[in-house]
Amino acid sequence: MEQQKGIGLNLANGLRDLSQKAHQMTEATLRHEFVQLLREFVRQSTGHDPFPQLEEQVAIPLEEGTILHGRSDARLGCLVCEIKTPDVLLDDAVAKCQSYLDGYQQKGVTTRGIAYNGTELALLSEMGAEVWRGKAEEGATLLEAWLLLLALRIVDPQHLVLLLGFPSSLARTFFADLQAAIERYHKKLGFVTEAFEVWQSVYGAAANLTDEAVTALQQRAERFSPPIAIRNRDAALHFVFVLETYLAVLLRLFVARLAVQQRLVEPTTLRDLLRPPGSRPTARLRDLATVVPLLSSVFEDDPFLWLCDVADADQNFADRFDAHLDNLARVLDELDLVGVSYDFLRRFYQHFFDPPIRRALGEFYTDEAIVNEVLEAAEFDGTLSDGVLADITCGSGTFLVIAIRKVIERERQKRQPLPPVALLRLITERIVGVDLHPFAVAMARVNYLLALGDLLSRETLQTIGRLHIPVYWADSLARLVVNEQNRLGEDLTETVKVPALGEFTLPHHQKVDWEQLFEALKEALPRRGIADAETVWQRLRQRLGDDISLQFETTLRRLAQQWTERHNANRDTRWLPLLRNLLAVERLRGRCQLVVGNPPWVRIHNLEPILRDRVYNDYAFCRTAGWQRGA
Repeated sequence: MEQQKGIGLNLANGLRDLSQKAHQMTEATLRHEFVQLLREFVRQSTGHDPFPQLEEQVAIPLEEGTILHGRSDARLGCLVCEIKTPDVLLDDAVAKCQSYLDGYQQKGVTTRGIAYNGTELALLSEMGAEVWRGKAEEGATLLEAWLLLLALRIVDPQHLVLLLGFPSSLARTFFADLQAAIERYHKKLGFVTEAFEVWQSVYGAAANLTDEAVTALQQRAERFSPPIAIRNRDAALHFVFVLETYLAVLLRLFVARLAVQQRLVEPTTLRDLLRPPGSRPTARLRDLATVVPLLSSVFEDDPFLWLCDVADADQNFADRFDAHLDNLARVLDELDLVGVSYDFLRRFYQHFFDPPIRRALGEFYTDEAIVNEVLEAAEFDGTLSDGVLADITCGSGTFLVIAIRKVIERERQKRQPLPPVALLRLITERIVGVDLHPFAVAMARVNYLLALGDLLSRETLQTIGRLHIPVYWADSLARLVVNEQNRLGEDLTETVKVPALGEFTLPHHQKVDWEQLFEALKEALPRRGIADAETVWQRLRQRLGDDISLQFETTLRRLAQQWTERHNANRDTRWLPLLRNLLAVERLRGRCQLVVGNPPWVRIHNLEPILRDRVYNDYAFCRTAGWQRGA
């Protein structure tokens, strides 16, 4: 309480000092001084910069139905400021501020107002009513409460970029620590090495790192403090990997924040969710699938959780990463994700990077007009019959989002629409996405969630039990190779090839439930220490039972040996979802009502020879277009 009292006196003193000098100032100077005073108060009180938006254009509705475009003097979060000099009546500033509040209200943004004329202050409610009026310094206590409550509230994507993007010290320091960690550990920790290798193996098929992109990345890296040097293409790849890691962490926290808002978990803030007694944020980040069980499928393991392995190995990085995650949570706790649309995340991503860097990362967003045109050409009006609508190169999920929107709109036009539980099940069983790039999949899953909107109520999700978001990180061109009965008399098996991980032979998925197999394999391996292959096999056999174990003994022994070797090299079972996802893609064969999408531009020689041959053999247009096999 003493600290709060001190803060109030500081703001009051600042306003008193400013009123004594205001008569000698121009309006522009007074505006600058007033906004800086409020900004510095928030920064000193919270440790976060509210990044005031100056002269933001606002559409003001007039009585006769016309629209006037004006510019507010400043906006700090949800606080709109109108500032005049002492020779202007405060009523004029109040009237102008009220018109801006109306304009923001039309945009669906709830704001409050601050009218100021150098000596007097008026504070306005969301509806424009005066809550307080008087000498500026006498209103400091209420103003400070509003600033602490609303100045960091996020109202648009550009503001979120200022708080969490490269303009903010929060993002720059977190990014610098991630960069330092990858440079130190990408060859020292097995999982970190493999995470980068897996990412690198799919990155080349999803994006093109042109000379223009490398130059843009170099220029961006040089603006860090201290500057990050990108001397060659390999360094540029590390930089892109760290960029995507930072954004992937943000996406996970977005979903966790949504879970908090929808009361899917007990904690009432994201900060509390990440730091319960006896745990730390980096550990909770890795365990979000367990922490938020109703949305566990969104938190599937991917290459971007490598920072948690670094935290396990290095206490200094653990402390720094924990602090960064806590700061991110502090900002995201001000974001109303329940009311956020898919378009919010798209614009956030586009504001985050300039076009050359977006091309380096991969252009994951397709223009909505193109998506609507394609769906109309396919005569999709939101009706899902017996089949699946699939986008097997889904990127960030634009086709999925628009399809979900059409299904919901059509259903709600019916005289007897489906209840929320049935509608949610229909959508998640029939609208499916696949992408090779793990970062695109992370974005698509969040966009899919946002598109579901108010279907994500606590009551609906508790009825379902666990929401499965059907967006899979997998190669849609890959195939499960069926092996006939081997010479030892084993039944059918399937061989799966995963980029950068190698080949794995498994019992045929119609003979053995892969989910059960993977869970048994994870349980058979020790959590820490060196594993013995024979012991792992015996544990696996015990969990699967003799009927399955003896029928596929050679295959399962070899599988136990492979994953034991991976475990002993600090390459753990977190990649098992990749094998499961290939099966999910395989099960789409023959089930699709529509296959839509905007496939990436991938040069044919970047495909593996076996894929090139299959594309050539399976698709006549490759031959008729004049493409020569082996070219």
